[in-house]
Amino acid sequence: MNKFLLFVASVLVAGSTFAQMPNGSTGPDFTSTDINGNTIQLYTDFLDQGIPVIMDVSATWCGPCWSFHESHAMKDLYMTYGAAGSNEMGVLFVEGDGSTDINALNGIGNTQGDWVTGTPYPILDDANIASLYQIGYYPTIYGICPDRTVYEIGQGSANDLMNGLITNCNSITGFTGAQDNIGVDEGNASVCIPGGDVSPEVTIHNFGTNIVTSMTAELFEAGNPNAIDVQNWSGALPAGGSTDVQFTALTGVSGAANYTVTVSNPNGVVDVYPTMNTSGYTIDLSGFTNENTVTFRLMTDYYANETSFEVTDGNGNILASDGPWPAGTADQWGGGGTGAGQTYDYPINLPAGIDCYEVKISDSFGDGMSITSGGPDAGWELFDSNGNLITSDVNPNFGSEATDNFGADAAVSVEDLTINNVAVYPNPLKNLANIDFTLTESSIVNFAIINVLGETVKKNTYNLVAGNHQFDFDVTNINSGIYFIQLDINGQTTTQKITVAK
Repeated sequence: MNKFLLFVASVLVAGSTFAQMPNGSTGPDFTSTDINGNTIQLYTDFLDQGIPVIMDVSATWCGPCWSFHESHAMKDLYMTYGAAGSNEMGVLFVEGDGSTDINALNGIGNTQGDWVTGTPYPILDDANIASLYQIGYYPTIYGICPDRTVYEIGQGSANDLMNGLITNCNSITGFTGAQDNIGVDEGNASVCIPGGDVSPEVTIHNFGTNIVTSMTAELFEAGNPNAIDVQNWSGALPAGGSTDVQFTALTGVSGAANYTVTVSNPNGVVDVYPTMNTSGYTIDLSGFTNENTVTFRLMTDYYANETSFEVTDGNGNILASDGPWPAGTADQWGGGGTGAGQTYDYPINLPAGIDCYEVKISDSFGDGMSITSGGPDAGWELFDSNGNLITSDVNPNFGSEATDNFGADAAVSVEDLTINNVAVYPNPLKNLANIDFTLTESSIVNFAIINVLGETVKKNTYNLVAGNHQFDFDVTNINSGIYFIQLDINGQTTTQKITVAK
């Protein structure tokens, strides 16, 4: 984690040439351009029209700033009372550190994360505003009244910030807000096993002041103007609340794809506040391997006393785990311990067969794994037995926990198998699967056909002698799709992928 950022923030207070602007001071006018090229004029656009302003002055590297940003208090205000709602309030974000650039706002470089994605209100990358308003520390949350007086409101919920304006601005007695206003977040999902299924799920917010009892969510595939799925939601979503809506599963997903989600008709009326009615949804393929041995590599940061990990199979069984490491004495947070800045490799033997595995990294301080400028990389990597990278995340800013998935179709080495020379044909097939194999000893053989969700759709058990065998497996009553024929002998499993095409 970047404890040095907290140190920098404290130096900013002590070393700044400014004292915070006293409450009741006159707020200077400014004209600036947001990152989308729109001109923002404080007096003309807001104050002279009787519209008060909430202004968050932050720095991309500042941990407390990021925590406040991620609380979505500013976003909630903007969607309900700002330009995306009833337009009774101005909502502005100012990046006040002149040493940062647009890359940092987009999550690249000296930053706590991506400040742009999912932020509908104006973002001003303008250190001059921080100077005009005598910013002594980050974040500073100012309320600016129509009479141009300035008050420091501080961090809080959307209601706290709104009440701060009502308390300090003599001309403001309350806000009406948008009544029926919903929005949807951008989303993504991963398919762990190629050809598998995925059920897109999105989070929908009620930014209005009314309880939402019904709405419509639609899923569109890129390039297709017609919705491929429509969900008519009903319930009781309170003002400021959110709910998850799941679409029908997409089957046989074999590659990355882009989709669009739209939400509409809150309480059966037209949503006249469309700012967040449409968002993107991305589906990716997780890393995949056919190897039965992988190596998980963990690269710790300076605070390994906060880091731990687990690698688990699809049933939650732990295949590898470690951490946290002993705390050091370099600073008050336990930095510089014996595990700090180290690289650890963990060989993992994967069980035979097809499964989806999870990597989970935890940080007890809650700010992920990050590095100081010029320091070694931190994060994790996963390699197969040939050194090929399966998945990784380097210098991740993830908060308290991050997860990643990878799929595997692991095989047992031929010399150790009781069963050899397995062949399934034809493939694709329609009604009958021919299965040939050789047993090196008498065995009980369990046959199963498994779908991409891991569900067994057909199975048989045979007690067979050593030698060559041939069986016919009837798939007449199995729907078209991708399946796996699995043979289990004395705890050894071999799997063949098949396609049923009616």
